[in-house]
Amino acid sequence: MKKLIRMIATILTIALITGSVGQVNVSAAESGTRPANKAVDLTGLTVTNLPVPVGGVPFTKGVTVTSAQGFSWDIPVIWADTSGKAVAVPEAGKRYFPTFALYVPGGYRISDVDALGHANVRFPAFLTAVAGADKFVYIVDPKTQITYITYAAGFVVGPPAVATSPEKTAEEEKKKDSDSDDDDDDKISEKVRMYCDDTAINTLDEEFLEWLIDLVKDVVHPQAVNLLREKFPLSFKKTSVENGDATENMGLYIYYKTGRVDGHDFEPGALAYVDGFYKDDGKFVMLMALDTSGFATFNKDKGKWEINADNQITLDNTIVHEMMHAMMDDYTRYGMAYWPDTEIRQHRFPNWFIEGIASSVENVYQFRYDMYKALGTTNQGVLTYTADSILATYNDEKTLYDLKNANSENKKTGENTASAYVMGNLATVYLGYLYAKNCFPGAKDPITKDATGKVTDVDFSAIRNGIDNILVDLHGEGAGGADDPTVKTFSQIISNASGGLYTDMADFQAKFIKGDGVTPDANSVQFCTDYLNYLESQSFEYEGETIVANGSILDDNQKYEDPVDRDKKETTDVYKIAEQRGFAETSSDDTRANLTAGTNTIGNGTHDYDDNSHTSEGQNPAEPIAVEQAQPEVTPEEPAPAEPAPADPAPADPASAEPAPADPVSEEPAAEEPAAEEPAAEEPAAEEPAAEEPATEEPAPEDPAEETSQEPAA
Repeated sequence: MKKLIRMIATILTIALITGSVGQVNVSAAESGTRPANKAVDLTGLTVTNLPVPVGGVPFTKGVTVTSAQGFSWDIPVIWADTSGKAVAVPEAGKRYFPTFALYVPGGYRISDVDALGHANVRFPAFLTAVAGADKFVYIVDPKTQITYITYAAGFVVGPPAVATSPEKTAEEEKKKDSDSDDDDDDKISEKVRMYCDDTAINTLDEEFLEWLIDLVKDVVHPQAVNLLREKFPLSFKKTSVENGDATENMGLYIYYKTGRVDGHDFEPGALAYVDGFYKDDGKFVMLMALDTSGFATFNKDKGKWEINADNQITLDNTIVHEMMHAMMDDYTRYGMAYWPDTEIRQHRFPNWFIEGIASSVENVYQFRYDMYKALGTTNQGVLTYTADSILATYNDEKTLYDLKNANSENKKTGENTASAYVMGNLATVYLGYLYAKNCFPGAKDPITKDATGKVTDVDFSAIRNGIDNILVDLHGEGAGGADDPTVKTFSQIISNASGGLYTDMADFQAKFIKGDGVTPDANSVQFCTDYLNYLESQSFEYEGETIVANGSILDDNQKYEDPVDRDKKETTDVYKIAEQRGFAETSSDDTRANLTAGTNTIGNGTHDYDDNSHTSEGQNPAEPIAVEQAQPEVTPEEPAPAEPAPADPAPADPASAEPAPADPVSEEPAAEEPAAEEPAAEEPAAEEPAAEEPATEEPAPEDPAEETSQEPAA
């Protein structure tokens, strides 16, 4: 570290003494227009015009910064060797460190900054492909307001490219522009180009990406879709392309830490996203994006990228979580879409419900175990949940467990994980419990206790049936809209399911656990206490290790980890991964999707409520996830691994499907990988990953082909 600091200090000294920083004609470099006498906010800064350095060719002395608003200006860049000496012409095989002198022209200001106030800037993928995009060091000169950004991992310069004849170059260009299916070992496959961002292509190897695409398209994704349709027979199982309640296709995009497609940026902070929005022509498009930095690890012993057993479980459950979002984006779109801030409370579902219902179908208790444990007390190694322990954590403002913290603003800063995913899960399951208990004449309490008050069983199928009915009420069983008496707002559902205990969503959110602030809400506290203690009772010991209960409502059996059979390929007739790059246009009936209910109002069949309305739901990682272990370790003294060539533009749809390579999943963890999972930058607390289930333990039993469901009496 001291060597690095000395090196950066030397670079900056050279820059300041020689006056090589800041000598740029800003007015000549700018492009675009701006209002007079008003500072323009700049976002989406990207460094361009930085060629890949090669041995014997002088370094570029300046680069261009462009913004999402269309403005651009030039800034200097200085390259130094490991001693901190500025270098004009590099030698092949040696590591050099660039320092960019970022400043803002007069009349502009950067509004896109991180938690430390540093400008968020995207650099060329070739620079960050090996060591990642988190190796930048920022130093601000308070006098000049210039930010010196040094890439501390450095870049190993390659040899000059072998010269080719003009005839060969022309022939190669002709071949590249054609749709030829000829094999070319130096060319990234069309399938990888179609579904992967350059950040993934330049970091991970092609064999791994080919395998990952096939795994998601042919195994995990269709199983997730089919599983949710099977387990929610009153709502999702009745959807189809023909009746317009589900789309036929959706997009898939794979990136590494950051990505960009169709003008949309994907940033670090979530294992996966489902994103949807209305295009200018009024068509709704949808895509699922996966951040490989959350589950792909580089095995140094084997010299290749892979997904270890724990991360495979995380990926499978995350895709089930995301497909719950995707299906609700069609089935209950009115409540899922973003709205103008003044109307969010009237229309969009609260974030704790959006993330809570999606978390209820994954292994949430395993995945976020440490955050659940914070609600209990441990005595001599035994975890117990009590009313006092739950109230203490929930009422502590510092923990951010209160449902009110799950709002959209906190979602952006990562402060919503405990409230949206943990307490949101408990609140949503509690609503399913209330619906199952109170909305069916003669219904049995889904929670069974013995004479001492100890919970002996939880009927997850009954709770799931309650949530299934909630979805049906939000969608309606008729034509939809305010004139359809079967459509009910989320607030109406809460009031009905609770027998008036909570008058609407706002009342439920305010009273959940803490009551009126003086007297706790005994009903929700008792449910959470019983439910969590039952989950904990389903955990078991195996070879000295605790295997944590699953926490998913998809099955009464809590002693399983993965809902996906990785050896089984499936197909589905809805939500298929489209054979195209980026967002896929949906085929669902847009009018019917917007005749569903939101929190307090019912849609009128249009999406004119907000020109920028869209749905976007992401799965925050549990902590800790080892980002730094997800790529080969590189230090200034070590040579970097060979880097792939920069990505070419994405070609058209592939003419034929390519066979999947051998499965690189390894049951052995990657070298030096910790036993915990990777944290997003936004996560507030650490969490242990789900323990790997031994092969000898009882697997999740196969569910019957038909789910037994119950609809409330008229």
